[in-house]
Amino acid sequence: MRLKAMISGRVHDIGYRVFLTNIALEFGTDRFNVFNTFMEGKESVVCLIDAEEEILNALKERINTQIPDGVIIEEIKYADYKNTVPPIERCMQVLKNRRFLACENVPQQNVSFCVHQIRDLIAFSRHEIKDFVAYANL
Repeated sequence: MRLKAMISGRVHDIGYRVFLTNIALEFGTDRFNVFNTFMEGKESVVCLIDAEEEILNALKERINTQIPDGVIIEEIKYADYKNTVPPIERCMQVLKNRRFLACENVPQQNVSFCVHQIRDLIAFSRHEIKDFVAYANL
């Protein structure tokens, strides 16, 4: 089954997409994408998920109940999604590239922000290594 989750509120530039991707990884979701957008003039995050119904329900429950620090959810909408959802690795690569680019030419006063971005990269790398080892039966 394919699902589109549209989450509006204070959801940009605070690691919410990384948070959602980590939840998808935790449930073993192979096809997942997440991106920032604006809907009706409000910050929004859109998640595209392709998984079994049981996993979709578990993901929805987590999205509805777990809100990281700094995130303010105003509205969550769900809809069926008809198109193809890309592999989660593509989403992870995009997020890693954006985090890395955010650290280029960082002014001194923003170094702590850069360190936070690097920590996110390391966390993603650990998930990738763990997933690869499990996949390859190493």
